[in-house]
Amino acid sequence: MARKDNKAFGTQRERQVRDYYRDLGYIAFRAPASLGVADVIAIRSFQNKSDAFLLSDDFALCSEVIFCEVKGGIGSPYKHFGPDKRERLMDAAAQAGAQAVLIHWASRHPMEIIPSYLWPET
Repeated sequence: MARKDNKAFGTQRERQVRDYYRDLGYIAFRAPASLGVADVIAIRSFQNKSDAFLLSDDFALCSEVIFCEVKGGIGSPYKHFGPDKRERLMDAAAQAGAQAVLIHWASRHPMEIIPSYLWPET
C-alpha cells in the first residue's frame, strides 16, 4: 500500500471513530493531520446527576472527555505508538481531566478500544 493510501486509510478510520462516538451521544471531532496530541476528541455530559459536580440545584457541571489515538496498522497496536507518544497523550489527557485511549482498527478487523491503564509501561 502506498503512503498516500495509508494516509487516506488513517483519515477514514479517524472519521469512523469520530462517528462511532457521535452515535453514542458525544460531541466528537478530529484533529486533522494530528496537529494536536489526539486524533479524535469526544466529549459528553454525565447522564447521572449524582456523578456530576453540582454548581446549584438546577445546574450540574461534569463532562466525560476522551482523547483518542487512532491506529489502523496490522500487527501490534503500539508499533507506531511508542512510549513518547503514549506519554504525551496521557499527559495531555490528565491536564484536561480526560481519559486517554488507543483505538486500534486494522483493515478487516473489529475496532479495539484500549484504555491507557492497559498500555505497556512508558
